[in-house]
Amino acid sequence: MEIINTRRFHHPREKVFDAFAEPEQLAHGWGPDGFTNTIERFELRSGGAWHVTMHALGGAAYPNESEFVEVVRPARIVMVHVRPLHRFEMTMTYSEVEDGTELTWHMRLDPHPENAKWQGFIREANDQNLARLEAHLAVRTVSG
Repeated sequence: MEIINTRRFHHPREKVFDAFAEPEQLAHGWGPDGFTNTIERFELRSGGAWHVTMHALGGAAYPNESEFVEVVRPARIVMVHVRPLHRFEMTMTYSEVEDGTELTWHMRLDPHPENAKWQGFIREANDQNLARLEAHLAVRTVSG
């Protein structure tokens, strides 16, 4: 099963890439609406690990673990989400376009009945995540 989300940003590719590559920025712009993040481990390199706990508004905590497969600055990041729940591979492609950057998230979920149930939620959560990134970049542009 595949899920693809794309968004254009009126910012240079390096700036959009850095919003993911720098943990202090990533903590502010990651996840669906209402979530905050605690990043326990972040090694942005091939073979590196990313451990993040996502905190929902109601207080629930969702620990996540991923492994980076490929990192090509500032063009592409490939990672495998290994736990919990749905296992998937995500390729984030940062393409230069006339007015900034187009970011495409291409997720490949393992074929499992549970993953089919999550497909709609994941697509919507990804759109919210990209909107949060857009808002974060706008604030960073205004503040410096």
